[in-house]
Amino acid sequence: MAPEMVARRSYGKPVDFWSLGVLVYEMLAGEPPFYHRETKELHRKILTEKPRFPPVFGAHSVAVLRGLLERRVPRRLGAQKATMFEVGGVAALKQMAFFASINWEDLRRKRLAAPLLATVAEKMADDASVGSRNVPAFLRGRGAGYTTASDASLDTSIEDFEYLREGAFPPGSPARGS
Repeated sequence: MAPEMVARRSYGKPVDFWSLGVLVYEMLAGEPPFYHRETKELHRKILTEKPRFPPVFGAHSVAVLRGLLERRVPRRLGAQKATMFEVGGVAALKQMAFFASINWEDLRRKRLAAPLLATVAEKMADDASVGSRNVPAFLRGRGAGYTTASDASLDTSIEDFEYLREGAFPPGSPARGS
């Protein structure tokens, strides 16, 4: 929950940018930026504590997360209004170095291949309870397991993925800040 929600103030779209920050943080670190078993203590942390960034986070990751996890709504990345002199809103978010490798126009036109393809059709087809008739046509014949769209030779199975494993993020990836 964004701080303005915890504080029971009015809120709008900027809570979505906070949530995006929490999601990205959790995807990179494997845990949320704020956690406590007791709700009251969790709310206190959201309202007062600064998120801690593990040393494995790259500079680009930290920059985008600091912007998204900004408590002051008018200064939160993605929530700022654009002016004649400054880029704001979603455009400011898209310009962050963390997203430099994304061609936004190709993404909008759905021209980009997914970085991780789940190909479980064979496994599903072999399972008698599912049967091949229930496997979507676009998945048939792709084999079981997971492969990357860009390099099928990389070992990228979800089962053994670890966030902190050497090689989990390829050189030059935004998560490493290269």
